[in-house]
Amino acid sequence: MADQGLQGALYLIPRPGEPAQSLPFRSLQELLDLCTRHQGSGAFVRVELFGDSGGQSRRLVLDFGQFSTWPE
Repeated sequence: MADQGLQGALYLIPRPGEPAQSLPFRSLQELLDLCTRHQGSGAFVRVELFGDSGGQSRRLVLDFGQFSTWPE
């Protein structure tokens, strides 16, 4: 399965009170690699995906909530 035309950004907050960092990706594999690389180094707060579907440009936003203590 190809990720043709897919791009997006993973947003994470490194420490409480700091602004979110935007980490761009161009495929689902790159998104998985970013998640693996940054696990434990902050809280993931959002994933935005941009791409074409059915001949139209689409945008999908996934927001995450933090329901536990801050990761150590």
